[in-house]
Parts: sequence; C-alpha cells; structure tokens
Amino acid sequence: MAKRIKRDKKKNNHEEKKGEQNKDIVREVFEVNGEEKIVEAEVKHVEEPVDEKTKGKEEKITKIVLIFLGIAVLTIVATYFIVSNMNYFNYGGMEFAKEKYFDINFYHAKIPIYGEQKNVLSYTNLFFRNDPRKLKGINFEGDLEIFSSPILINDNETRSCSDNSINRGEFELFAGVLGIKNVEYNAGLSCDNSDANTVLILKNSNRNAITQIEDKSCYVLEFNSCDDSLKVYERFMLISLAKVNGADY
Repeated sequence: MAKRIKRDKKKNNHEEKKGEQNKDIVREVFEVNGEEKIVEAEVKHVEEPVDEKTKGKEEKITKIVLIFLGIAVLTIVATYFIVSNMNYFNYGGMEFAKEKYFDINFYHAKIPIYGEQKNVLSYTNLFFRNDPRKLKGINFEGDLEIFSSPILINDNETRSCSDNSINRGEFELFAGVLGIKNVEYNAGLSCDNSDANTVLILKNSNRNAITQIEDKSCYVLEFNSCDDSLKVYERFMLISLAKVNGADY
C-alpha cells in the first residue's frame, strides 16, 4: 500500500515569453512497502496573450470618465461662485448684499457718510425690501435736490394699506441716514407747503412714477397698488442717495 509522505513544489525560474507555457515541478514522496519512492510531475501554466486593442479601449474609457468627473467638479465650483457673486452688486454709489431673514429677502446697502471735504468718514447700513436694479423702471421726472430741511409727507392715500407702517419706518431710517431728524405726516399737505420744507405727496394712480411739481421742493409719488407703494418710496430713497453719492440712478 502506498502512503504519501511529502509533497514539494518547485517553481521553474526560466523567463518565458508571453503566450508560452510556464512550468512548475511537483515532487511527491510515497512510502511503498516500507520504501520511499519519489515521483515528480510537471504542471504547465499557459498565460493568455494580452489583447492590446481591449487594453487600449479600457484606457480610453477611463480617461473619458475622469474628464467628465473633472468637468462636473468645475461646473459645481463655477456655479457656486456665480450664484455667490449675484448676491453682491453696486448701485448708486453703494454696495449691496442680498440677504434673507425669516424667509424674507432684504437688500442690505452699505452707505458712505461723507465729511466736509467729501471724504468718506464711515459707513452706515440701510435695508431695502426690493432689488434696487428692478426699481429703475419707475420713471422719475424732474430734478431731485439734495435736501436737509424737514420732510413733510401726505400719505393719506396709503394709510389704508397694510404695509403703510413699514413704508413710514423705512423712510424714517433713510431720513436719519441723511441727517434729517424731522419727518412729519399730515393729510392736509400740498405743494404750497414746500417753500421751506420738502413735501412728498403719496397718490394712488394707474402707474408707478415720481414727479417733481414745477420747480418746487415738492414730489408726487404715484403708486398703482398698495404693494407698489413701498417700491415707489424706495425708488425715491435710492435716487436721493445716488444724488448724494454723485452716481447714476
């Protein structure tokens, strides 16, 4: 009876050309009737030849995938910067930033404060509810003077609007930026009161527009609806600030 005692595997160290057979020698030792018998056998390995065409296609596909991944990353980065820059712009000599608070968009203006030598002393902040660039469609007729006198407002026709308190609050902040501390509201005002004051008259109309009455310091702010009243207010404020900054509006 044969009994296997030991098995060895010897690697053939000869370099073989591609496609040729590589050989391993397997040696096994058996005990037969008390005697050791050595049996050797060759195990042949055949290497499959590499298909250069297939290899080239795989490399080409890999390059294409990497290119598309690179384009996708660049597109995401570029889109991020474009969207970010859209939230910052200049208008009327002021820097604006679009910001959101409680799901409401605000346009935060950084307004320069000038000294007697027209040098910038500091900056103050003002928040608008409408995009200044989209308010340019509200026509202005006349010549807006840089005013420092008290401002008298006849807003009788906006008092029924739900946002009238917002209109007033925002305008008073604007007046404070210009150093005007006195803003009064009077339903009986007319342009006849503009000799020593700046008079604003809010008027419900079929259009949104701002008109200077003759050569007086009197301006009629026409609005088409309550929702548009703040737009006309803000247009007037932006024109005033741009005038102070010596910028176009």
